[in-house]
Amino acid sequence: MSENNQDLELAPLVADEKTASTEKSSFSKAFRATIALGALLILGAVATFSYEKTRAMTSSTNLSIFEISQDLALCDNTYVYGLTPRTAQEGCVVLSIHDMYGDNAEELAMPTKTICIASSGPNAGKLDVDYDLMQSLGFIDESSSRKGLSILSGISPGRSVTVHVFSEKHFQGETTTIRVAAIDGQLPQKLYPSGAYTNDNVMSFKIIADVDYYFAGPRCGVSVSVCINENIPHDNLVKEPEDGCLVMATADPTVPGKENGHFIATRFCASRDAGQVAVSKDNMKLTKLIHTDRDYHSLVSYVGKAQNVNLAYYSGSHLDGFRKQTTGTLSHTSYEGKVPVRDNVYSFEYSSQTWGVPKSCDF
Repeated sequence: MSENNQDLELAPLVADEKTASTEKSSFSKAFRATIALGALLILGAVATFSYEKTRAMTSSTNLSIFEISQDLALCDNTYVYGLTPRTAQEGCVVLSIHDMYGDNAEELAMPTKTICIASSGPNAGKLDVDYDLMQSLGFIDESSSRKGLSILSGISPGRSVTVHVFSEKHFQGETTTIRVAAIDGQLPQKLYPSGAYTNDNVMSFKIIADVDYYFAGPRCGVSVSVCINENIPHDNLVKEPEDGCLVMATADPTVPGKENGHFIATRFCASRDAGQVAVSKDNMKLTKLIHTDRDYHSLVSYVGKAQNVNLAYYSGSHLDGFRKQTTGTLSHTSYEGKVPVRDNVYSFEYSSQTWGVPKSCDF
């Protein structure tokens, strides 16, 4: 995995993180004249997981600010320990319903939203995220038990980024500042001046990116992404994934009678900046592809990939054991010695030459 997607672990975590060369841009007049018109509208539902209590992370169509603005970007990802980053690029901030530096960081796949702000343009390095926008981003609970309350638990600012959080809507109530991901950004440990916890208690916030003629790019400077879909329709699963991506599913959609079914699948994407990406059995456990309730056996029954993706998967946990590259249904495929492939994939590696990964987890 390339350096720009490795987690730097120690505070100040983002101070020296290397940015992806293809996303890194200076705001010269020529760049401003040619930059793509805005970020894509994120419509996909984001997969969620248990963390002390049941939470629901939803998405909404009230995100037009990211569609029409040339100096803002919004990107979906999932933080998977050792595979995808929880540190943000310069001018960006990673947000999650989980504490990305907490005790469960190695045990949960954590859906994230990354927001990047350019130094120039209409927003001039600033974005006010009010209650309604938080709701659209999925950080306001929509479940009946906690409906209308915040579920924001993790804030990871990149270099030159400060986040001011507020305990009430409309930037009112108590306020405090988030500057360093592994210290301030752990909301279960971050307090307001009164001593009240900020965890699940942020109802609005402001992002300030003090960067000099810089924008991480419309794909937020990310070169490796993971997205989990626990209800993907048959037709979406069997079609060729987007450039730079592969999909693994826990059931075989080619079985007769499954044409109207829905499946659990995980999408892995990488740009050329990522190099060769290695995914271990431990990574797969977090992404719904390894059975975690009993004997940790593989559930992979189907593999799809884009034509520009190079993929090899293995029967061992760390790119060892038998090796295979066949895609599609694994039901009738064997490793050497007639060893079945289905439910016997425990690690894999992949790469692509695409220039960027998808911004949305809608697949």
